[in-house]
Amino acid sequence: MLPRVAGLLAVAGLGVVVSLTFTTALNERTHGLPPTAAAFVQDAGKTGSGITPKEAPPEAITAIADAYTIAFHRAMFACALLAFASGLVALALIQDPRRGAVAEASE
Repeated sequence: MLPRVAGLLAVAGLGVVVSLTFTTALNERTHGLPPTAAAFVQDAGKTGSGITPKEAPPEAITAIADAYTIAFHRAMFACALLAFASGLVALALIQDPRRGAVAEASE
C-alpha cells in the first residue's frame, strides 16, 4: 500500500515541477517575441499544451519547444536527486543481518 501511495505522490510532485517550470520558461520566452508569436506562446501556457497549430510562427514553436525541454531537464534533475537521496537513506538504514552473526561467531 505504501509504495503505491509513494508512487502517486512522486508522479504528482513531478507533474507540479514540470508544469511550473514550463509556465515559467514560457513567460521568460514571451518577452521580445512578435505579437502574433507571443499570442501562440501565451495560449500554450494557459492550456499547458505544447501542440501548436500549423500556422504558428517559427518563433512560437521554438519558444514552446525550448520551454518543454527545460521542463523535462528539470524533472530529470529532480528524479536524479531523489534517486541519490534514496540511495543515501538505504545506505544509512539497511543493515546486513549476517554482519552481526559473523561478528558473534568470531568471538
